[in-house]
Amino acid sequence: MRLEVSCKDRLGITQDVLDVLVDYEIDLRGIEIDEAGKIFLNFPNILFEDFQDLMPKLRLLDGIEDVKTAPFMPSEREHYQLDTLLRTLPEPVLSVDSSSVVVLINDAALTKLNMSRDRVIGCELHKLIQQPNLNKWLDTRPKLAKNFKVQFCRQEYLLNVLPIYIPNSEGDDTFAGAVCQLKSELALEQQLTMLQEPDKLSPKETNDENSDLQPICYTQNQAVVESDESLSQRMKHHEKQILTSLFPLYPSSRLLAKKLRVSHTSIANKLKEYGISST
Repeated sequence: MRLEVSCKDRLGITQDVLDVLVDYEIDLRGIEIDEAGKIFLNFPNILFEDFQDLMPKLRLLDGIEDVKTAPFMPSEREHYQLDTLLRTLPEPVLSVDSSSVVVLINDAALTKLNMSRDRVIGCELHKLIQQPNLNKWLDTRPKLAKNFKVQFCRQEYLLNVLPIYIPNSEGDDTFAGAVCQLKSELALEQQLTMLQEPDKLSPKETNDENSDLQPICYTQNQAVVESDESLSQRMKHHEKQILTSLFPLYPSSRLLAKKLRVSHTSIANKLKEYGISST
């Protein structure tokens, strides 16, 4: 059972609520306090008679404005929202704690590993992803994201690692681990090839203002494409993201041009245009 208690900001009001629960010998499973002035309580179901008696007693407390049942706790919604997002991502994604131990993994990664979730959770990252410098880098408590060329399930991947920091009461950030997203080299190449062949789109697809093309939004490098941008502008943003991802795998314009089977001059100009370099 979950309750949502709307209340005023009064010192000791949370303790008063907990005292009422103690009187009914309720074993509290969880409590969350919202900045908007709400207390969320999670406890096992109780007898209907006790529930009818409990609600008025909570409402009579000084500063309590309303008490009602809630379908879920705020943290539960956040958890399942994130879980749903991760499960539907087509690319393998893992999350590790500050000791580089896997605490979260999506279905795409499990499919590649051909392992059950129970076997992967609690496993050390280096046992799943072959990259000797990765753990050493995570041990430094990095602040910025970084790309690695890695072996995962006997295939080449670009690993994008995003450190997680949680602010504490003292105003400092505490390192809590990292999210690891694996992008296949083949998928990046295919996306870039599609962008380099816009002529395959029909006139209706390129000019129809009412087409189903949706706005593209990237958070990396603060690259955001607004809904009123043209198709060519959107393609340029997408092309930049793909080249940025591929460059760590082939860190020179010649290597990248050879891999993509395009002219060295063309790739060099693109890298210069987008400001992509090894520095």
